[in-house]
Amino acid sequence: PEENTFLAQLINGIPNGRAWIGITDAHQEGAWAPINGEIVVRGQDLGRYTNWGAGEPNNSAGEDCAELFPAGNWNDLSCANTWGYVCE
Repeated sequence: PEENTFLAQLINGIPNGRAWIGITDAHQEGAWAPINGEIVVRGQDLGRYTNWGAGEPNNSAGEDCAELFPAGNWNDLSCANTWGYVCE
């Protein structure tokens, strides 16, 4: 949670205030994993931190990438959008 809060505050100053956080379910719908494929995060389970916004991820129109908003919540969105990103 602390890292998520830090990143949310960090992106608050970028244009459009949104950033990719490097997780996707492009390989298997609903199996959210880092782009490098190391750890699978399914929705809210497995005891791993997630912070999806209300009703997210919803896969509306084939949304396979996760973005972070300045409020700290996550949203799934089409990977075709050209947001900035955060990486570790």
